[in-house]
Amino acid sequence: MIRDPTSLYDGEPSPGVRKAARIISHLGSPFVLSVFCFIALGIRVGDAARCAETIAVCLLFAVILPLAIVTRYSLKFSNKDGDIERREDRKRPLLAGILCYLVCLALLYALNGMDLLTVMLLCYMVSTVLVGIVSLRWKISVHATGVVGPSIGLAVAYPPYGGLLILLLPIVAWSRYVQKKHTPMQLLAGAVLGAVVTLTLFWLLL
Repeated sequence: MIRDPTSLYDGEPSPGVRKAARIISHLGSPFVLSVFCFIALGIRVGDAARCAETIAVCLLFAVILPLAIVTRYSLKFSNKDGDIERREDRKRPLLAGILCYLVCLALLYALNGMDLLTVMLLCYMVSTVLVGIVSLRWKISVHATGVVGPSIGLAVAYPPYGGLLILLLPIVAWSRYVQKKHTPMQLLAGAVLGAVVTLTLFWLLL
């Protein structure tokens, strides 16, 4: 039960609940959902060869390299679950992730121009920049941002069913709250950030 939206969960979940929350948190991570999003949008860009090139670029520069960076810093800061717990520790991995997104964005634009997938990648990069700025003062939920952004992209690409990904948001938010990773306010802020950035850039560029 949420008593204070600005405070971490103060209960003590059972071992079964903790395990379920960890599994949901991993499966609902921005990296896992971005793989699904990039493949779903990448298969729309053209012939088989172009699709394969596009998806490979996204997976390498927007998933594998950022994931490796986050994993490295997670271990460096003794976070055994793959997260970077303290907002103060987010600066370097977020900056490295932004650089990876920038390279990926340049390659996608060279391959496909300003299509839906390129704009989606731009949304990821801008969201990461804003998360980095917010994290200088406050810990915002990257998981919530990582659910809402691709949900909008898939809703545009595959209406109306693509938007069903948004149904994961309350489940993923619950998992982060129960694990005491974020307050409800931090989860809400992450979701709002993802929605505002994605809707704004889609409106401006598509």
